[in-house]
Formats: sequence, structure tokens, C-alpha cells
Amino acid sequence: MWPRWFGFIVSLHVFTTSFQLVSRFPASVSLQRQTRLGAATLPTSSSSTSPSSSIGVLLLNLGGPTEQSDVEGFLYNLFADPDIIRLPSFLTKLQKPIAYLISKRRAPKSQEAYRSIGGGSPIVRYTNEQASLITKAVKERHGVDVKTYIGMRYWYPFTEQALDEIASDGVDSLVILPLYPQFSVSTSGSSLRVLQQEFSKADSKFKDSRMTHTVVSSWYDRPGYVESMAGVIKEE
Repeated sequence: MWPRWFGFIVSLHVFTTSFQLVSRFPASVSLQRQTRLGAATLPTSSSSTSPSSSIGVLLLNLGGPTEQSDVEGFLYNLFADPDIIRLPSFLTKLQKPIAYLISKRRAPKSQEAYRSIGGGSPIVRYTNEQASLITKAVKERHGVDVKTYIGMRYWYPFTEQALDEIASDGVDSLVILPLYPQFSVSTSGSSLRVLQQEFSKADSKFKDSRMTHTVVSSWYDRPGYVESMAGVIKEE
């Protein structure tokens, strides 16, 4: 297992050395238009982002059960995702029944595995700590206040909950950062699909919003990530 600080170093390096509101487009526009983040300068009061702008950072992650009783529900959500188990079109109605059967069958073994690491997944705790460090680092390095949000795909806090907070806070510019180094349909793609669905709903809180967003679709080749991976390999 990677050291606890590994994710902190990766996300901080990716975000604080490359923060920019590039390829900005309204929240109501399809998320199929994605961008990889390159070297850039953090927006300040002298840039296109005004001093009064509210900047948010949405971290997307897998999620995980925090307690033993959460395991079956987490597994059901995982296997009910068509980006995880892709069925032929004539079998799509069986997606949820199949997910139910798999989660029922796998839950006991998964509970045992989670029990061996303390009873639940640490992913929410670690992601919260990453979010706090990003807020602190961006303020210290660039003098810009950002508010971070966490959206988990398969367990609480869900992405939809994070979007409710973002809408409530009146965020003007949102940076969407999946915490997966490389893009994959079953990881970043699945999380971005949820965002696309939420943004395009007829009753979406963002329907008339002027909020713009930037998607960091991958960061596998960022120097900080490569260096951290190399360090872990050498230690192992």
C-alpha cells in the first residue's frame, strides 16, 4: 500500500503548480469537452478572474464504506454502474438485479478485508485531508482563496451532495479534479458522466448559472507524480 503522504504530494503538486481556469465553459455545457492541465499561472486579481470570484475545487474519487454495514450498499452501487459492468443493450434491464446478486455474494469477503484495515475504507478521510492541504497550499503559494469539495462516486459523500454545496456557496469558477492519474471510462469517465447528467437536468441548480468549469482529465505525466511514483518504487 502506498504511504499515506503519497496522495498528498501528488495532488498538491498537480494542483498548486498548474492551477488555471483554462478551457472555461458554462456548467450547462457537456463535460465531453475536457482538458489536460499544463503549466500555467494561478489567476489573481489582475487576471481574468475577478477578486470577488468564488473559486471552487471539486475532487472526484471512488468512495468507500466507512463501516461494515456500508459494504453491501457500496458494492451494489459499484456493480450497478454500467461503466463498471457493461451489458449488451438487450440485457441492460438486468444491470441492477445482477449488481444485487454480486454485492450479496461478495459482501462477506469484502467485509473481512475491510475489517483487516480497521473496519472501513480510509479514502474519505484521506481525501478530506488532501482537500484541506490544497486549500492551504494555494493560499500560501498564490494568495488565492479556494474552497474544496469532495464528490465520491459510489458512497457518501456522493458527487450530487457536493454539487448541492457548490450551488449553495455560489461558486463562479469550478476546477474539477478526478483523483485518478490517467483517464479511464470506468474511473474518471464514470464520475464525469454523473456531473454531465446533473448539469443537464431540466431542474438543475446550474441551469441558469454563470459558473464556468475546468476539467483536469489526467495528470499521469506531471513531474511531481512521476517523481513520487519513482520514490515509492525505490523504497519498495
